[in-house]
Amino acid sequence: MFKFVVFAVALGVVSCKVLKPEATERDRIAFQVAHKKCQMTQETKAEEELVRKLLQGEFVEDESLKKHMLCMSILLKVMHDNGTINVEYLKETFNEYYDGEQLQRALDCIKEYATPVETSWEVIKCKHRAAGFVHRSDSI
Repeated sequence: MFKFVVFAVALGVVSCKVLKPEATERDRIAFQVAHKKCQMTQETKAEEELVRKLLQGEFVEDESLKKHMLCMSILLKVMHDNGTINVEYLKETFNEYYDGEQLQRALDCIKEYATPVETSWEVIKCKHRAAGFVHRSDSI
């Protein structure tokens, strides 16, 4: 339970830095719910430390973390169940959360890759870059 509380606090801090102030409590709760649900199965479970690092903009190349993020991307409607990007939803949310140059950089993130796992991972990294929130030692 303590780890979940720490995660929730970290998420709140990161959300404030990455999203425009209009990001709602509903969005943060949806993220927490998706994370918890994806942690419930061995196939999509990821180490909490790796998720925390990701929220801080540090992308550790870990297959379980990538699968976890695909699971979350589907639950958060970023991707469809078949593993393709939910383009309409992303454009809508990007317009809500980003402005100007950040918006254009975010829209450039909407690209399909070889697999759904890779697509989800690259979209997440790109969104962090678009928001200007990337760990300085990260080489993405």
